[in-house]
Amino acid sequence: MSRLLAIQDFTQQMVDAISAVIDFDVAIIDDSISLVAGSGKYKNRIGYNYGKGSITQKLLSDDAFANQDFVLVQTPHFNDICKDCETRSDCDINAALICSINYSKKVVGTLSLFATNESQSETIVRKIDKLSCFLTKISALISSKIGEKEMHEQASFMDNKFTTVINSVNEGVVAFDEDGVITQCNKSGPKMLKKDLPQVLGQHITSIFPNLPKDISILEKNASNFELSCNENGKSHKTSFSGTMISFDQSSGRKGGLISFRCVAKVHNVILKNNGQPGTLVFDNIQGSSKAILDIKERMKRVAFTDSTILLYGESGTGKELFAQAVHNESHRGNGPFIPINCGAIPELLLESELFGYEEGAFTGAKRGGKPGKFELAHGGTIFLDEIGDMPLHLQVKLLRVLQEKKFERVGGVNSIWTDIRLVAATNRNLEEMIKLGQFRNDLYYRLSVIPFIIPPLRERDNDILTLARYFLEKFNTILRKDIEGFDRVVEQIIEGYGWPGNVRELENAIEYAVNIETDPVITVRSFPPRIVDAVLRVNLGDQRVETLENLERDAIIRALRHYGMNTVGKEKVARALGISLATLYRKMKEFEINIASISQNEKKTLSF
Repeated sequence: MSRLLAIQDFTQQMVDAISAVIDFDVAIIDDSISLVAGSGKYKNRIGYNYGKGSITQKLLSDDAFANQDFVLVQTPHFNDICKDCETRSDCDINAALICSINYSKKVVGTLSLFATNESQSETIVRKIDKLSCFLTKISALISSKIGEKEMHEQASFMDNKFTTVINSVNEGVVAFDEDGVITQCNKSGPKMLKKDLPQVLGQHITSIFPNLPKDISILEKNASNFELSCNENGKSHKTSFSGTMISFDQSSGRKGGLISFRCVAKVHNVILKNNGQPGTLVFDNIQGSSKAILDIKERMKRVAFTDSTILLYGESGTGKELFAQAVHNESHRGNGPFIPINCGAIPELLLESELFGYEEGAFTGAKRGGKPGKFELAHGGTIFLDEIGDMPLHLQVKLLRVLQEKKFERVGGVNSIWTDIRLVAATNRNLEEMIKLGQFRNDLYYRLSVIPFIIPPLRERDNDILTLARYFLEKFNTILRKDIEGFDRVVEQIIEGYGWPGNVRELENAIEYAVNIETDPVITVRSFPPRIVDAVLRVNLGDQRVETLENLERDAIIRALRHYGMNTVGKEKVARALGISLATLYRKMKEFEINIASISQNEKKTLSF
């Protein structure tokens, strides 16, 4: 659509006003050579396209026309400007005074006076100065109307764009005037407030945010990250709040403001997602088929769906947190947050604020607006307190109150915060002995040990050790982009013969070490952590010591060659028995200088795994 056609009603009004003052036919033609507005006989031709060769087409194609005030065309039938006009033979115009309509330095159309008789022609020539000045001013008025309409359209577009953006955000957004009365609200606002839009508009902001000071100039410095109470159908809940003042009229200094708000619970959920909530780990994901592990998984499944507090006993590295995650994910709280915290890994002075959060100004360095603690973040889910035996006595009292009343206060706070959580605690210490020594409260102990479980150490899970080792081998093959097929027989016997005081965690670290070091298709004794190999040898040999790991491998190969023979078939059987490739066997025989002579010698017997 041409710019003149977009303001057609206005251009027709201009034409009607001009024709009422002067006795001429008036026409406005746009840059597509179409008649947009007209008087007299031209009023009936609106929409007609004059096409190639017309006066307007010639003028619009002439770059110099934009710089001329007007053009006077006399006797069109004999004027060169009309020689190519397709309607020249039917034209009844005696003279034409044509003025360009310019916008943004471009000609967007023409405004013309047409004389249809000699008298009108003479009048145009005689009064050309006044008429051309008049047309120029009308042209400028039309041009300004084009600008006004486009500015309005641009403002409307920006307003719609801004409204679309504001309505697309999850936060509630309200605008208010200098008196604090809400004038606008996005779509999320009423939904969060559980109100209809008419119930929000026209209300004072303090009726929505009761804790907001009456003096709204608090927003003057772009205040943000407040936590305020928000009225929701008569109920109050915590809201994360930010706002700023906006000057609406610089001359008068009148101001209003803008507030965005979001439910604290939803903010907490975002924090949890960005800080790694557990996935879908369940009991079936916990590796192991020994009786000890199957029994404890079965018993823990039975209590997962309750809200009773669970206390996990177990040595370091037995996977207590994995069991806690499985309890959470198989419970009705599985879609809620799982918050783990190690009570022994956080300094005593910081532990209270980590667990319960703090209010703004509670201590030097406290963040503006305060900070929620783990119990607040765990609302609707499960909190896992590992190493509960390391919790200081004064915090044990506060924890006991949370378990009894489901309430707590932030550090420096006076208002109680209610939380709906399930607690799973864990320790590798003897809490009953700590009670006798006055290091742990007996009332808290009884609250924690409603349902106690002992996670068995790895040495009591004989059938699981190699299963876990193969699981970790597959895991680190993927992570480290290796393709190690398994363990040779000597390494398997070392894995089964070691006591694993660090339990599953130590086994996992040992396999990761071996996968990093190993260059053969299978894990060999040379790539296994030396301290573990050495520990197994000490247990089996007493004071006797194998000098090197090379001797261990060499003796194993020699014993196998003696048993299967030195021929090709025998060597193939040796490679299969040792869990290595034939090429690796030949390489090691060359490396250890193993030949028929060394096989026939009276070799000292070494440890048989």
